[in-house]
Amino acid sequence: MPDPVRIAVVGPESSGKTTLVEYLRGWLTSHGLPVEVVAEQGRLLAERLPAGHPWSYREQLATARMHRGAEAAAEVVLRTKPNPGVLLADGTSATPLVWHLGAVRDRPGYEAGPPEVAEQLLTEVQAADYDAVLIVAPDIPWRADGIRDDPSGRQAAFEQYQVLFADSVVISGDDREGQATAVVRRLLSISDTH
Repeated sequence: MPDPVRIAVVGPESSGKTTLVEYLRGWLTSHGLPVEVVAEQGRLLAERLPAGHPWSYREQLATARMHRGAEAAAEVVLRTKPNPGVLLADGTSATPLVWHLGAVRDRPGYEAGPPEVAEQLLTEVQAADYDAVLIVAPDIPWRADGIRDDPSGRQAAFEQYQVLFADSVVISGDDREGQATAVVRRLLSISDTH
């Protein structure tokens, strides 16, 4: 069985990542490709914790490891499919690193942990490999949802993702679906006719 194609969609809070992932899932499925979506693990953890729980380096390390584990499980499932599949990640292990760096810089009282935490989080990022990374720009209005909490940090987070994923493609403006589809179409050699 060939390895699944690995596509990550990253970006700051409230930038449209999940919406774009859901669009791509539907588009890829309509082309007959098996797709496994890896949900944003920080959101899944936050939903399990008490409201207002203060995040620290511990939650960031757990989230990074959850991403890696969820991606490994998705690959196992995709390898059971008769056709090569697509792993579509809504965020990656880079998400907790970006959040951690922003919190260290901008959140008084954030428990940053020992100095090697940033290195551990970076190691988690470097261990993951993607065929394409799409960075969604923070050029849409902020929408609060009870978990998102940093509208002022979106631009700094966006810039940090660009540093971490130098070979990524930035998705911005009004035609996000078209931009993302074009990247994925080229990557998977999907013809324009369907």
